[in-house]
Amino acid sequence: VNEATESQTTEGRVAYDSALEHMLRAYRRTQSKDRGIHSYQVFHDETLRELVKSKPRYPESLEDVHRFGPKTIGAHGKQVL
Repeated sequence: VNEATESQTTEGRVAYDSALEHMLRAYRRTQSKDRGIHSYQVFHDETLRELVKSKPRYPESLEDVHRFGPKTIGAHGKQVL
């Protein structure tokens, strides 16, 4: 997931990274199928969008992502960084 590209707007702000969102959704779908649970039980859409917007680079920064607590960080933290 780290290798996602960023696109820039004309004002220099980072645009929403739909490629990263697609990769995170694919990861979440695979995890849910492997575990026999719903995708939202891996992490919610709101959490997914926040991961895309904030692009955390360190495990500590995942603590600031909505609904990404210690259990989710332990289960998925390395993969989403």
